[in-house]
Amino acid sequence: MIHPQLDSPNRLRRHQLLAHREELATAAIEHLGHDLPGADVLFRAIHLVEQLISAEYPDTWQAHYPDWISRDADRLHNADTPRTDTCRICRTAARAVVRTDLAPPTAA
Repeated sequence: MIHPQLDSPNRLRRHQLLAHREELATAAIEHLGHDLPGADVLFRAIHLVEQLISAEYPDTWQAHYPDWISRDADRLHNADTPRTDTCRICRTAARAVVRTDLAPPTAA
C-alpha cells in the first residue's frame, strides 16, 4: 500500500506550494526593499500559502519554516544597499548602469 503522503499528486502539490511560497517571498522582499506598492498583499499571500503547507504537510512546514525565516531575513535590503545577488530589481538597475557606462559616445 502506498502511503498517502508519497503518492505522485501529493508530491506535486507539495512541490507547487513550496515553489509558490518561494516566488511570493522573493517578490515580497523585493517590493519591500524598493518601497513598491503591494508588499503587504504579497506577505499576506505568503502567510496563506504557509498555512496551506502547515495544514496539508505539517512535517514539511516544520522542516522548512526556520530556513524560510533565516533566508527571507538575509535577503532584506533597501535601495540604498543593493543586493544584486538576491534581488532582481537591484540586478536590473545595475545592468542598466553598466549599459549606460558602456554605451558608445554619441556624435557631436
